[in-house]
Amino acid sequence: MVSVVLPAVLPDQAGLRRALGSAVLHHLVVALAGLGWATQVERFPDPENSEHLAHVAPVLATAQPEAARLAGAIPRRRSDRRSFASRPAERAVPETLIGYADARGAELRVVAGAAARRRLITLVTESASLQRQQAGYAAELARWTHRYAGARDGIGSGTINHVLVER
Repeated sequence: MVSVVLPAVLPDQAGLRRALGSAVLHHLVVALAGLGWATQVERFPDPENSEHLAHVAPVLATAQPEAARLAGAIPRRRSDRRSFASRPAERAVPETLIGYADARGAELRVVAGAAARRRLITLVTESASLQRQQAGYAAELARWTHRYAGARDGIGSGTINHVLVER
């Protein structure tokens, strides 16, 4: 596993641990489903230990077909940093994404309407401005996003060509 340390962007590594932990947890559940195992997941099982993100137990039950289908995609998974399309999403897409988030213990909110979009743009703009003022941020960002060909961390130069879209 590649260690990611971004002290200017993430001075408190707790958020990073949770984000990486969620991704690892998802991939573990999906990989076990690909092997035919269902899982029982308890998130944050120990209130006294915030480092203990989850307890996963394989159970004798039928694995979720959706998770089993995704198992083969794990090695091909990449972040997609391209711009979003300007056309609106189909009506069912936000509802489907909200359902996926809810089933995984997360909350997804759709930003709809001009006023909500303006508020979100304002918040993102203010956050970006504060972040740019953070000591070391520019150097850290350059180091993380402009990697040499053999780098094992950061955003890989070939990432844009490895987008997996399942329908």
